[in-house]
Amino acid sequence: MRRADRAVTALLLIPLACGGANGNGGKGGTGGASGTSGAGGATGGTSGTGGAGGGGSGTFSQVWDFTADTEGWTGSFCDYPPADAATYDLMSGWASLPTGVPAGGGLRMNGNNHSDDLFMFISRAITGLRPSAAYLMDVVVVIATNASADCGGIGGAPGTSVFVKIGASATEPRAQADNLGWLRLNLDKGQQSTGGADLEVVGNIANTLPCVTSNPPYQAKTLMLSRFAVTSSADGKVFAILGTDSGFEGVTTLFYDSVSITLTPAN
Repeated sequence: MRRADRAVTALLLIPLACGGANGNGGKGGTGGASGTSGAGGATGGTSGTGGAGGGGSGTFSQVWDFTADTEGWTGSFCDYPPADAATYDLMSGWASLPTGVPAGGGLRMNGNNHSDDLFMFISRAITGLRPSAAYLMDVVVVIATNASADCGGIGGAPGTSVFVKIGASATEPRAQADNLGWLRLNLDKGQQSTGGADLEVVGNIANTLPCVTSNPPYQAKTLMLSRFAVTSSADGKVFAILGTDSGFEGVTTLFYDSVSITLTPAN
């Protein structure tokens, strides 16, 4: 399923975006969640494992492994002043996975957290669900991280102070300027180690390798979210969101290796 030794491609400098910029565009395809009539189809990436569903159950299940492209996911950034975007080194896009993890492709996110609060996230619309229906979402994500749990840093540690959050909403994630002109997420993600109504904290990006200050090695890490309650929109859509809320005042570069999502009707 994985394609080895591909060059990094489509890494974009994102000066202002939050909830819309992406790298090498994922190509929409038919996933497989059934609608109320049993003939629906949730949108899925061309390279992902096809979604499961049928018989009018309204259940959606799909794995995106980013073998060749972003598969419809977008990378975005919040909690920073757009006037200073160039100094934040904001980049997102498809890339080959780094040495130290199984060869293949992934979504690469990069940012220099001058604000001590940078939120970097990926999101994707899932369609073809039952309209205005309650769902329970289960997520399994595999990331590649070079942030050792043994390392310390300015403001916080590069591993244990960068918190992973996962959630979903019927509202599309986007930026909105606060009264100081900073870009903030329009959803409730909480603050760093605390989750919010739309995203829960599932862990951090720390790995188990020894602390290395020069070219630290990457390691795969799996994080999970279970039975997260979300209600679909009137047209049967939810937006899945996975991100990192950082208290480390430095550069974070991580890869999303794969994302598995199941949405099951709550009743």
